[in-house]
Amino acid sequence: MRLDINEKVDKLRSELRGEMSGLRLDLNEKMDKLRSDFDTALMSTVTWCAGIAITLFVGMAGQGLYLGTQINKLAARLPPVSPVPPGPDRPAASPARTVPHAPPQPGSAPDTR
Repeated sequence: MRLDINEKVDKLRSELRGEMSGLRLDLNEKMDKLRSDFDTALMSTVTWCAGIAITLFVGMAGQGLYLGTQINKLAARLPPVSPVPPGPDRPAASPARTVPHAPPQPGSAPDTR
């Protein structure tokens, strides 16, 4: 009877090992497929993000260049600036800008200019 039980246990053990081996192979195949799908999705997302960033950069640079050329074209069409003669309501333009004097500080010598 003991030999019969040992044989049955050995048979069940070998069947269990075979099934476990099959499950392990099936699980490894599914994990490989999942890893491959995840890598594909990740690369697709990274590609889209990089494409959007490059498009934004190129668009902003292109708009800056376009606006720069338009400003230069407008500046080239403007007539040269001529000095305006002083009128009765307008003082003559001076080349140097005068800075108003600061009020005297307490304890300092008065300005004699």
